Amino acid sequence: MAGPVGGWISDRIGSTKVIIVTGILSGLMIFALRMVSLGWGLWIVLWAIGVIQAVRFPVTEVFIMSQSLPRTVR
Repeated sequence: MAGPVGGWISDRIGSTKVIIVTGILSGLMIFALRMVSLGWGLWIVLWAIGVIQAVRFPVTEVFIMSQSLPRTVR
């Protein structure tokens, strides 16, 4: 579910901005891991990290494909 949402957002604002924002959010979530204790807080932070990664992966793949040269067949 998060992958198509990430693609939709990248179509609207650009893949570079989505990659940068999700990178910053991932870093903040890693810092949040130090602040939560075992229990629901930990599960929520881990879920948020998973959603952020699911948004970023397809956007990053499309960005890399758009930057590479097409292969020519001889």
